[in-house]
Amino acid sequence: MNGFAWMVFFLRLVVSPASAEPLPEPVHSPKPVPVSTVEPLTKGLCDRDDIAAVVRAARQDLHECYEMRLESLPNLGGRITVRFLIGVSGRVDRCGIVEADLIDIELQECVSNVLLELEFLEPRPKGLCWVRWPFVFSVEEDSNDA
Repeated sequence: MNGFAWMVFFLRLVVSPASAEPLPEPVHSPKPVPVSTVEPLTKGLCDRDDIAAVVRAARQDLHECYEMRLESLPNLGGRITVRFLIGVSGRVDRCGIVEADLIDIELQECVSNVLLELEFLEPRPKGLCWVRWPFVFSVEEDSNDA
């Protein structure tokens, strides 16, 4: 199987079907930031504010994933939407990429690994919570270039 065919096969495994829920539009600032977070979609018994606080606290780790890949791919940018399951203990039990226009397997794996390490408040009453969270990665432009 050649490299392109393998990539198409792999993407079919990790990208969700077109019937997935619509995502909110990303928030753009005049000057792009390396990692921006957009409001998540949640299903279950989790506290949205807790989820937002925990994911935003992980921005530095996510930024490090991106910086590491920028060394090899200086124009790398785009959106990765991750779906993860917060289990009864508050730990992330499952995590996967459900949509991406940024096709870089190493960055996708790094983002997933960061999210798998996060701890949230336990869903109340004991239950599970699915979260779908888009991340936008973009190169910050230096406004001092002439």
